[in-house]
Amino acid sequence: MQNRNIKLFLSADLCSQFGAGMTIAVLSWYALDKSGSNQLVATIINANVISGILMSLFAGVIVDNFSKKFITILSYILRILFIAVPLLLLTVYGYNKYFLLLIALSNGLGWNLYYPASKGLLQEISTKEQLLKSNSGAEITMQVGLFSSGAIAGSLYN
Repeated sequence: MQNRNIKLFLSADLCSQFGAGMTIAVLSWYALDKSGSNQLVATIINANVISGILMSLFAGVIVDNFSKKFITILSYILRILFIAVPLLLLTVYGYNKYFLLLIALSNGLGWNLYYPASKGLLQEISTKEQLLKSNSGAEITMQVGLFSSGAIAGSLYN
């Protein structure tokens, strides 16, 4: 891939996928560690998944009506803010399962807005000849980011 923008995109995508995977993995470990409740872990995972499904219903319309680059960047910013605020609340007030649920909701909403926007952006910055390799690269960064984050999150949390 000769296109510098594609290389930058794939680097950012890897970081994004890694962060999303790290967030949900550490959140699960933390919830289990603090509460001892498998039910809370399941609730957190379900909140993440259900919020993602709900965002998926609207994400296509949002992405189609606004700049894909803008939505991609906005989703980064929103994910950072909506995950940082509950983390700050956890730091200030201590453990609270509702703060964990806010993080899960934010991760699910943000990732499911980011994903279609980023795929649309990748199509915009790729030529027809590059598109197959670009999409393959994006799939690789997603798999590596999401799966490696789980292993690393467990090690770091421990």
